Amino acid sequence: MGKIMIRSIIVSLLFAISLSATVINVPADQTTIQTGIDAALNGDTVIVQPGTYVENILLNAGKQIVVGSLFLTTGDVDYVAQTIIDGNQAGRVVEIGPNTTLIGFVLQNGYRQYDGAGANITGTNIYLSNLVIRNNISASGAGIFASNTDFVLENSIITNNQTTHHYTGIYLQSNSSPTIRNVEITNNTAMGASGGVGCVGPGTSPKFINVTIANNTGLEFTGGVLVQGAASPSFTNSIISDNSPSNIYMFFDGLPGDIYLSHTNAGKDSLIGSDNGTVHWGAGNIFSKSYFVDPENGNFQLAEYSPNIGAGLDTTIVPSTDIEGNPRPNPAGSNP
Repeated sequence: MGKIMIRSIIVSLLFAISLSATVINVPADQTTIQTGIDAALNGDTVIVQPGTYVENILLNAGKQIVVGSLFLTTGDVDYVAQTIIDGNQAGRVVEIGPNTTLIGFVLQNGYRQYDGAGANITGTNIYLSNLVIRNNISASGAGIFASNTDFVLENSIITNNQTTHHYTGIYLQSNSSPTIRNVEITNNTAMGASGGVGCVGPGTSPKFINVTIANNTGLEFTGGVLVQGAASPSFTNSIISDNSPSNIYMFFDGLPGDIYLSHTNAGKDSLIGSDNGTVHWGAGNIFSKSYFVDPENGNFQLAEYSPNIGAGLDTTIVPSTDIEGNPRPNPAGSNP
């Protein structure tokens, strides 16, 4: 996360914390994250010390609260890796409802027979940032399952999740139109279609900005992005690359749908199937292998010779920093 963005968020949230009724510290005031959430009232903040918390969290009571690791108050990204919510394969890691903020955690080892092992999201006024969602297993939406929501997800990594069916990393359906920005969705696996992202159904119109969807695998149709049933996602300044067996697959079950691509490395040859759907090719798309530094070991920074470098939009439109917090554009004077 960029230093400027970190400072802005921290200043805003610390101001909100100072005006709130209570700051609840875990484990000093409450021994678990869940009891801290249960004790919180509207406007309260729950601050979680580093450690591994074996819990299955319900953050869905509709209370307007903030739950964060020490990253929230310090901006030190090391606290993200040090503050782990472990579902212990006993259920989903966290269920997220309206009016909530969750910042600075690893969400891991969730298990669900159906949808949403890492996080299940429903409702409005939801902000998520600096999360690592990993090693979760379910039938669909192992990383994130979302319905009827317009959440914001930023500066996060969704990796090494598995589904027994479809849409492993993020599964969006039923009027879900989130904004997903500065996020890596990588190394996820589906036994059916789309190890990366599934966008399904009317009213599902997510915006993906500065997102990398790479090295995901599906046994059917695509490993990257599957667009189905009148969904209409848009991808700006993004990379959809090196997914197997394809990067993007579209089918609409007889309902009209759309996909919008601009300043994105996906490639026209990556699109398979577009019955009753329209592909909107905006400006600046490129059609090439992306070339990452070390994708086998989870490093999806662009290699020095990647054609993606300098091929994006200017920073009046997209974030001024990349997911590593480096200023953009890089190299200086180019487009990011």
